[in-house]
Amino acid sequence: MAKYDALEAYLRESGKPWLRLTPTQIEIIIGGPLPPSASKYLDPRDGRCWWTNENPETTAHVQCVAWQRAGYDAKPDPKDRCVIFIRRRPQQP
Repeated sequence: MAKYDALEAYLRESGKPWLRLTPTQIEIIIGGPLPPSASKYLDPRDGRCWWTNENPETTAHVQCVAWQRAGYDAKPDPKDRCVIFIRRRPQQP
């Protein structure tokens, strides 16, 4: 089992349009610590946000792959020190 599989499963099973999770809550879900960069690079304005949404087929960032396979994009909220996962709309044919 990959480190972020539990996060993917949690998001997928929630079925909610959005979820607000703190780093501590995410650590409980994944059963271990997030890397320091997850907190250090929480603000997307710094240009190195750990929570960046990337193409899951080309990214090497396994955390991004996990939330996107579950159908969500991450929106970090540095003010409240949390991440809001927002369900993506299905692709139109």
